[in-house]
Amino acid sequence: MPRADRHGEYARYPLGGPRLLYDSGALNGRYRASLDFTTPESLESALSWRLDERWTSHGSAVWTRWGRLQEIVVENRGVALPGFTEVRETMNWSDTLSWHLGAAYQASPQWTVRAGFALDPSPTRRRDRTARVPVGDRKLYTIGAGWSPNRDVTLDLAYAYAQESTAQVKQSALVEQTAAGPLPIQPGYFADYRNRFHVLTAQLSYRF
Repeated sequence: MPRADRHGEYARYPLGGPRLLYDSGALNGRYRASLDFTTPESLESALSWRLDERWTSHGSAVWTRWGRLQEIVVENRGVALPGFTEVRETMNWSDTLSWHLGAAYQASPQWTVRAGFALDPSPTRRRDRTARVPVGDRKLYTIGAGWSPNRDVTLDLAYAYAQESTAQVKQSALVEQTAAGPLPIQPGYFADYRNRFHVLTAQLSYRF
């Protein structure tokens, strides 16, 4: 029997704290900084279908409004130069649509085996990607098993392997022109990132 679910989320956070500057000549020091940050909302639609007494398939799609992150603006207080009271970092992120597919096999009344695959596009584009978030398109492979010795206890184990497409970063040097001459703010940076990671999880559930 099929089962469909939908949900979404959205949040906004005002952030604040100290900001340290170094290798910036007369600007070296500790300043107060604040940032108004809105996390993108997401909308998910999921479907589960019980094929027979042993097999169940799962599928879902998640749309995330990463396009909200066009830039980050940090406001500094107590900085001597007017040009540093506000620091902007261009993001130019794009909305994404992720896909997830999976299946579960009821091997016995006590054991359930699961496997899945997910495709998660990167919200960053090549021309705007920075070393702060050097992510590419991600593929995620998962396997797992659940063991229920009785109706009240379930032990779940899962392993996931993720690999991303090569994420190229080409970040030009940032120099601020001042009355005293050019002031280097950020060095240039060029790199290719090939991200891979493994995740192993365990969960024990008790029903009462």
